[in-house]
Amino acid sequence: MDTGRLLIVGKDRDSAYAIRNVFESERLELELALHLDVAKTILTTRHVDLIVLDPAVCMNKEFDLIDFQLDHGLVIPLVLVGGESTGVRRRIRSKKGIKVHSVPADGFKLLDFIHEFKPETLSA
Repeated sequence: MDTGRLLIVGKDRDSAYAIRNVFESERLELELALHLDVAKTILTTRHVDLIVLDPAVCMNKEFDLIDFQLDHGLVIPLVLVGGESTGVRRRIRSKKGIKVHSVPADGFKLLDFIHEFKPETLSA
């Protein structure tokens, strides 16, 4: 993906900025959200190609980004950074066309995933 907009959702400022820093030399528009309410506002007011999540966010009882998307007619894929090892991937599953991907907590692997990302093939 040469250009595009990513929504980065972190459990706190440090995790969100750590993920954001991976993309500092990329030609991407980045949105950061430290709270689910902010992420939901961004999703309903701006075009987003991919949501990048700190898996700790998904363990929050209020986590409902997949259901929120379905309720609002959105189909934006999610990427869990390091979520495979924490068991979060089992908790959050793909639903009705919204794909959930897991990438190891490795900046180079995350960049590789982003470079290969094709919205039309991952979100359908």
